[in-house]
Amino acid sequence: MKSFAKQFCLLTALTLLMAFAGCVVVSDSENNTDDPSDADLEQQMQDAQVKSGSQDLSADEVPFLNKLPGQFKMGKSWTDEKGNNCMLVLTSERSSSTETEELVTTIRIMASLYQDHDGNWQKIAEHTDAVEQCGLEVVLAFHPEILLADANSDGRAEAYFMYDSGCFGDIVGPDTYLVVMDGSTKYTISGHRAVVEAPNKNQAAIVHQEETQQVPSSLQNAPQILNEAHAFWKKHINTSLYGVE
Repeated sequence: MKSFAKQFCLLTALTLLMAFAGCVVVSDSENNTDDPSDADLEQQMQDAQVKSGSQDLSADEVPFLNKLPGQFKMGKSWTDEKGNNCMLVLTSERSSSTETEELVTTIRIMASLYQDHDGNWQKIAEHTDAVEQCGLEVVLAFHPEILLADANSDGRAEAYFMYDSGCFGDIVGPDTYLVVMDGSTKYTISGHRAVVEAPNKNQAAIVHQEETQQVPSSLQNAPQILNEAHAFWKKHINTSLYGVE
């Protein structure tokens, strides 16, 4: 009996020691600084929730499209905590002759954010722009993505998209615009890429790009959205949409 009691005590002590070691291992893993923070996990969950309910739209999938002016270019729908939403991008183009019989083209862009109110789609934000009476090469080209994100974690998705527009010759680049719609709030970042020639030390002509960017002061007060916008800009700014590298 004494021998069994002694063995039982040793076995109990060994079990407690192993359990304590297991607790220490778990504690160490919880303090691992490489694990994502609660804020990071919450942001990932917010973005995943928005993206899981989103889809790219075709013209046939927009029931009220025939009531809108212009030609459908791209669209996206999604569901967030505010309900059902969609963004539509349309363009219109018109050519005319000037008094000197020069053929000029005007092209317009209309991007709108709509929200579903019991089957009634209401416009809550809009972005318009135009290239007016261009007698050279007119460009209006869209970067092929409408990005959805909830950068400020308020349960409402922001929609980001970019396009290039301009009236230019061979070496003058177009203007680039990044538009963010956060509910009824709209932000626009504008930039320009100019392909210029400059002499190097051997007086040979070299070609490079000069980029400028203008960020509205209102976007400085929304740093999370600004960071998302900068990442989106960086991803797409060097994409050639029209043969200008």
